[in-house]
Amino acid sequence: MDLSQLPQELARAVESHMYQSQNAGPISQTALQSSADVLPVEESDATESLSDSDEAESGPPLRTNRRKIMTQKRLDQLAAARAAKKRKGSQGRSQRAESVGQQAKPTSNVASNGAQGTQSELGEIRQQLDQQIDHSRRQGEQIQQLLSVLLEKSGEHGSRRRRQSRSPECSPPPLQRIREQSPIYEPKNKNQVQIQQFRGTSAAELSTFVGTLQWVFREHPRHYRDEQRRIRLAAGHLSQTLRRDFLDNLQLKFDGSEENMTWGDMEDWLWSNINNPRGRTRNAYTALTKLKQKPQQSFRDFFRQYRAIESEFPHVIPDWLRIEMFLFCCNKDIKDLFRSQNYPKSWNDLVEKGHEYDDDFLDKGYQYDRDTGLSDLTNNNGRVDASASKEKLGGCYKCGKHGHIRPKCTEPDCKRCGDSRHTTARHSDPATGANGVRRVQQEPEDED
Repeated sequence: MDLSQLPQELARAVESHMYQSQNAGPISQTALQSSADVLPVEESDATESLSDSDEAESGPPLRTNRRKIMTQKRLDQLAAARAAKKRKGSQGRSQRAESVGQQAKPTSNVASNGAQGTQSELGEIRQQLDQQIDHSRRQGEQIQQLLSVLLEKSGEHGSRRRRQSRSPECSPPPLQRIREQSPIYEPKNKNQVQIQQFRGTSAAELSTFVGTLQWVFREHPRHYRDEQRRIRLAAGHLSQTLRRDFLDNLQLKFDGSEENMTWGDMEDWLWSNINNPRGRTRNAYTALTKLKQKPQQSFRDFFRQYRAIESEFPHVIPDWLRIEMFLFCCNKDIKDLFRSQNYPKSWNDLVEKGHEYDDDFLDKGYQYDRDTGLSDLTNNNGRVDASASKEKLGGCYKCGKHGHIRPKCTEPDCKRCGDSRHTTARHSDPATGANGVRRVQQEPEDED
């Protein structure tokens, strides 16, 4: 048998088998199958070519039998190799199945542990997010507070100015004004209102003023949540006189800062400053500078008007100053009369001479006319024309009616003071104040 045509491993196996068979005799198939020296040989095209080549080369019958034996042995070896290969494959599969089963348990444990770890991580992430949200919210609130404080300070510094008092009495030290503009409403707002300036003339005006402010506070709750803003808004819509009084009160009672003041204090101050004496004094001073006697107005009528204004002054005014103030408001005729030769020595002297002026000139019909003079009241014979005098004369200075003069007036005298120079309707109470003037009280009705 030519073994050169077989593969190297197969040739070695055949040689060893032939050597053993010659020494020990035939070997059973089981021994061959259990032999550890037999190497597994897979079927291939080489074995088929080997069998074909053996058949082609076999010549005599001996060789044919021997070839059959070798072929049978070869087949037995192949069967043993296949069986060993199957056993190894089954063992490998069982081992892999066991390893897979062993790995499946840790995998399930790992999966459950992974799910628990994921939930814990999500919880930690939620906590971190909540903490970040709270921190950012606190930072936003702090920033908003800082911005509001800065805006308030900038508004205060921009609106405060030095002021000077115009009061006739001693002027208070200059204080800083507090001013806040009213909120800017949108043009399309149907509820737009305009806060009127409060002058402190009556309780009805104050009720309207406070009601308007309350409406603004309700419409803008966030902006006017702070009471100091409400106080500045109310102070910004006070008249010039009341604003000065407010600043003085703020300086005396609240250390000059509205931070120490509440809205209740502001309301109390507003209600206590309706027709306050200080405001009336300033208003009287302003009215006195604008008061002028008319050309045909009598001394008595103008004196009553002047006394009503002068009664608002709380302090005593010297006589010389009262005389100068009164003559400053009189017309040119009275000024010339008193300043030429009959300058009054006292306030009572001024009053008496004024009454004499009315009695001597106006009541006798010699009313002065700058254009025509006294000759217009007389006729060609030198007698006074009654019709002309009635037309030239003004109303009666006792009752105020036209057509007669006071000495010929038939109206009853004043029932309140008994004076024959005026009626009850034209009565003016003498003052009981510092300057001898009293406010006019309500007049009683005339008895029938």
